[in-house]
Amino acid sequence: MSRFLPRITPRSVTITRWGVFILGIANGWQAAVLYQQAAVLQEFAPVISPTIRIGLAAVWAVLLCLLAGAIWWRRPWVRTAVPVALIAYTLYHLAMLVIAESSIAKEGWLGDLLLGLTGAAFSIWALRRSAVASYFQQ
Repeated sequence: MSRFLPRITPRSVTITRWGVFILGIANGWQAAVLYQQAAVLQEFAPVISPTIRIGLAAVWAVLLCLLAGAIWWRRPWVRTAVPVALIAYTLYHLAMLVIAESSIAKEGWLGDLLLGLTGAAFSIWALRRSAVASYFQQ
């Protein structure tokens, strides 16, 4: 294949890239909403300060959007980094449920765990299979 011809992105890689990007945007949205409501939330004396939650959401937003960009730019290390980041995000999300959320939200922990692990498993399959190995070669 000529190096000047564009490579077609495998569909599984595209789905993973968009999923990671949307998760990053959702965390950016969460940071923005928490920032707007920080004064109101502070009155309820939350377990975790809204400022800390804003910072954590912003860090996850930047990290996930950078990972989506790394998939776009075909960086080989992203094949390992995305599943690790998704598992870490799932653990972070579950910790936030246990520490900071209401008892009603805590009832959905199993669904959150299964969703996070399914996303990580899909990203492992999508990025590590042999059919996409040539896509990530530079």
